[in-house]
Amino acid sequence: MSWPFDPSQDMLSPLAFLLALLSLVFASCNCFYFGSYAAGAATKGRAVAAVALALLSAALAAEATLFISLFQPGPTLSGTALIAVVSVRGVLLAAVAFLSLLALRGRRGRQG
Repeated sequence: MSWPFDPSQDMLSPLAFLLALLSLVFASCNCFYFGSYAAGAATKGRAVAAVALALLSAALAAEATLFISLFQPGPTLSGTALIAVVSVRGVLLAAVAFLSLLALRGRRGRQG
């Protein structure tokens, strides 16, 4: 008797897609924030750092866009490869979320 529900396909594939989508949203917001921060930075050093973070965010957004555009639900990946993809997507989302927290902290500091 075979089990009709394959958790590695039915849960991990959509999870990888969702993680990439969240990474795209966060990275896009970060890119705009750091770009605008660079335009109004008080010192040259802060402007350079903000441009670097904006470029990093743009690269992360581009990577997530590429993943989403190439994503094909189905048996393209399975088992260990799918677990690796979800793990890497999780680490990328954590990195983008950390940049978002950095941006929120900076925004709160500039307002208060």
